[in-house]
Amino acid sequence: MRISKRQLIRIIREEKAKSTKKYDDDSALKGGQSELPDPVQKGIIDKTTEEREEEEKKDETLRIRYSHLRKIIREAVLSEVEFYDETPEGQLVGTEVEDANFRNALQAEKDMKAAGLSKDEIAQMWGFIKETTDSFGFMDTPMYEKLFEWFAFDGPVRMPYGTAKARDDMPDEWILDYLQDPSAFHPEAEVWAAK
Repeated sequence: MRISKRQLIRIIREEKAKSTKKYDDDSALKGGQSELPDPVQKGIIDKTTEEREEEEKKDETLRIRYSHLRKIIREAVLSEVEFYDETPEGQLVGTEVEDANFRNALQAEKDMKAAGLSKDEIAQMWGFIKETTDSFGFMDTPMYEKLFEWFAFDGPVRMPYGTAKARDDMPDEWILDYLQDPSAFHPEAEVWAAK
């Protein structure tokens, strides 16, 4: 199909006549887009409006998610945290159990270090102490040997003789019981005088 020059000029005039100022001032149109025919301008404006609405929805979703997340975190923290009273000097009140557990763990670690256990062996011992590892194989470990020597002969808290000979009690059980709660053994155990 061939178009003559006159026909082309007529088509351009008709199309130019279709372009009104109706959409020319819209902020979605950029550059020379205000010269385009009205249907094309309307399509550009509609597409830009849809993109803006999608961005607003994304922003709204994020705001809802962040506020919801803050609320979830706040509720979780408040349900997990125990609040204690304070003395006028700032000392916490009501933490006796936690303090005793900390002191016991600290004493147990000091005894394990003094017995010659390495950091890796101490880490393994916590599994036996907290009963997350089966204590059946404890007696066959080098950790048992070091701790037995420490508590039977060298340590400030001595294992009772009958227990060390496995007459009254099992030595591995005594060692684990002691390391779980050293404070329970101090009043009853034979404590050596400081050298």
